[in-house]
Amino acid sequence: MEMEIKEIANGNSFSILLNNLIVQKQPYNGETETVLERNNVNIKIERKSINGLTTISLSNIDELRRMGVIQNNPSFNPSFNYMIQPGYECASAEVGNSIALAYSGKEYVSLFQITKQNGRIVSFIINNLPNEDNFYYLLIFQ
Repeated sequence: MEMEIKEIANGNSFSILLNNLIVQKQPYNGETETVLERNNVNIKIERKSINGLTTISLSNIDELRRMGVIQNNPSFNPSFNYMIQPGYECASAEVGNSIALAYSGKEYVSLFQITKQNGRIVSFIINNLPNEDNFYYLLIFQ
């Protein structure tokens, strides 16, 4: 069965398996730096129940922890906006983008997207580290 982005955006359950991870360090004032590329990572993005929690499980979470990119496999409850254009479909959600979280001293994901680009699934999260306001990490899953 083909993955329908609109169904994901509408809150339906889903499970996506991907294996390509790109991690970019993105300073707010400066050049983006690719810090990791892995082609053999097991990435599972899943929502088991309607409008339930979405979890992202990364098989190399220990490596990412050691690098300081992300501490845990993220889990959140996104409220998606949906967009479609020729060759492009997108479910996008701000999941933890608040001033309170920014100053909480805790790691948080601020944006989550699942897209279908010319028939290919690409997803990403923006991960924000505690007490770090100079950059964030963009984790791209393909």
